[in-house]
Amino acid sequence: MRLINMKRNRNAKNTRYRMYKDGKKWIFASLFIAATALGGGAVLGSAQPVSAAEAGVAVTAASSAADNTAASTAADTTASTASSAVGSSSATAASTAVTLNTDAAISSASASVVAASSAASYATSMSAIAGTSSAASLAALANNAYSEAQTQYDATVKYASLAAMYGSQGNAASEEAASTAADSTAAAASAAAAKAASAATGAGSVAVTANVANAGSLANTAASTANSASSLASVAASNAANAYTAMRYDSSNTSVKQYYEAASSVAVAASTAASQAQALASSAAMSYQFALSAAQAGDAATANSYANQAMSYATASTSAATVAASAASAAAANNSSASSLAVSDAATQITTSSSAAASSAKVASSAAASVAAITTTQGSAYVKSANSYAAQDHPRT
Repeated sequence: MRLINMKRNRNAKNTRYRMYKDGKKWIFASLFIAATALGGGAVLGSAQPVSAAEAGVAVTAASSAADNTAASTAADTTASTASSAVGSSSATAASTAVTLNTDAAISSASASVVAASSAASYATSMSAIAGTSSAASLAALANNAYSEAQTQYDATVKYASLAAMYGSQGNAASEEAASTAADSTAAAASAAAAKAASAATGAGSVAVTANVANAGSLANTAASTANSASSLASVAASNAANAYTAMRYDSSNTSVKQYYEAASSVAVAASTAASQAQALASSAAMSYQFALSAAQAGDAATANSYANQAMSYATASTSAATVAASAASAAAANNSSASSLAVSDAATQITTSSSAAASSAKVASSAAASVAAITTTQGSAYVKSANSYAAQDHPRT
């Protein structure tokens, strides 16, 4: 009955409920705090009521542990992030350096190819000028070196591409190895270019020697031919003068006059051409001397230029000398024709005069004989006169 009454006592019921409820709260609170302090570890097997002081200590400890854990985690995360950033930055810098290195290798190899190509072309042209087996061998060597430079350039480009691929994959060791290989092939391309240049220089030297020697030979020939042309021009002038003399003695014959005029014209042409030949031969000799000096100084380009100039002058001089010789020959032919015709005309006239004189002498002799038959003083005088006339008009009779 008492218990019933207690149950009916509303205040008593509420008091017990509050105690029960408060106790329940403390139990769950202690479990939560313990679990937090242990980092989510083992759960307590049985719940015991704790005092407010103990709860406060537990909460403080848990909070401190949580803070320490959070700080540690944050520090670890920060350190990891910083380490990744530094590693990434270092890798990027290294990759960039490798890229710059391979770009430089490609540029170097490309320049070597251009240089080798130029050297090969020069050696080939010099070989054609020299026309010797030694120059041809040097030209072949230069062209082979050019091909080698091209091959090494292709290899440099290939290794540079591999370095870029390894860099994108983060394979630093392979990237560095490919970059080193690119450097090596670029150096090989440079060596090939140097070999081509050396061969080209050799071919140029051979060509210069041959070219200058040829220029000297042609210059000497031109000088000799020009001198001959000058002599022929003098002979042509003499022939023209002789033709003029023939014309003076046979002025009535128009053919003789025409021969003289032709001889005079070609004699002038011979003199003009001979003068040109002399001037050109002199220029050829001077250019040859310049070529020789340049060759001795090692200036192949200048030596070849002057040698070519000397040969050009010499060729022109020889051509002018040929014109002079041809004109001189024509002058001689015209003089011969004029003189022959004049002599023929003179012979004809002499023969005619001789015949007339002989006829007159015969008449005079006949008259003298007739007069001589007259034995008078007057007749004797006639005979003497007739004989005198005959002797003067035709002495051979």
